[in-house]
Amino acid sequence: MALGQEASVKVGLALDSLSVRDPFLLYMTNILGIVFAGSLVFFWRYYRRRLLAVLTLALTFGSLIIVVPPLGINMDNLLVRNQVHRSLTVESRALLPVDHNARFTNLSVRIMQSAVFVRGDIVASPGLFTQGLINVLRDKLSKMVKMPVILEFGIIPETILRSTEAASSDG
Repeated sequence: MALGQEASVKVGLALDSLSVRDPFLLYMTNILGIVFAGSLVFFWRYYRRRLLAVLTLALTFGSLIIVVPPLGINMDNLLVRNQVHRSLTVESRALLPVDHNARFTNLSVRIMQSAVFVRGDIVASPGLFTQGLINVLRDKLSKMVKMPVILEFGIIPETILRSTEAASSDG
């Protein structure tokens, strides 16, 4: 199912990608693909001998050649960002004690200048995350995505209090 331009912009905003370049590129690729397919059908069925049909087909094909490679690069970046999002939780679970209650929030993953920048918050018990643990996590992610990774986290200490007795229903 294809997303419309407005829907792809909303998805981009939800993923913390405030750039409208990526949805616009997807929109242009969709439009050019539709025009190319239509041109190809009319070229083979009816207007094969007309010069305007040949020029239109060549122009559309040239436009697709210009638009498709950046779309492929953006797709690679999206896959790397998704891999970093998933791997943060998986790798941190492997490094932390079994009974931890840590979770990542407000994650932002950006790829700039051949490096992955990750910013977010960690809600965890005090003392659970250390600089050494963050460095080990960074090294594992760098090996996984084959790019340098820079992690920046704010740690929000969490203390969980539970009641000790059941409340009585007298009354």
